[in-house]
Amino acid sequence: SILVGIVIGFYEHEFMKINKNVIIAILLLSITGIMFLPETNVIAYHLLIVYPIAGIFSGSVLCYVLHADTVFAKKLLSDKFVAFAGKISFGLYVFHIVCMRLVDYVMGISNPVLNLFISLLLILIVASLSYFILEKRFLLLKERYMKIPSRV
Repeated sequence: SILVGIVIGFYEHEFMKINKNVIIAILLLSITGIMFLPETNVIAYHLLIVYPIAGIFSGSVLCYVLHADTVFAKKLLSDKFVAFAGKISFGLYVFHIVCMRLVDYVMGISNPVLNLFISLLLILIVASLSYFILEKRFLLLKERYMKIPSRV
């Protein structure tokens, strides 16, 4: 998935020329592929297939967003919750595994839908707290001590 992102970054203008229907087809095929892949909770050789397909999915989503002339994409990108998720994305990344494991092992919920809902709620709460208590303060320090070179 990292390689797909690098390729898209280097060839962004070429990807902008791709027909939107082709991007949507790739997006749907990769979603279908992900749904039928085996689980990734065990390290095995089949993951050599899983991760590139996930990268193709992510890349096709990125290409679709780059073509964001649609009202839906513009509304999605300007949504307050999506903007907030972008602000707390570091906390989402760092704490998602801890929160999911906590719900799995400590609470022992057998219903997968309820487990998912509680995990997502806990991840959002922990990531938000992390942003407001830690990250925001460090961002202020960054602005305070960042040196800006002279523009003479």
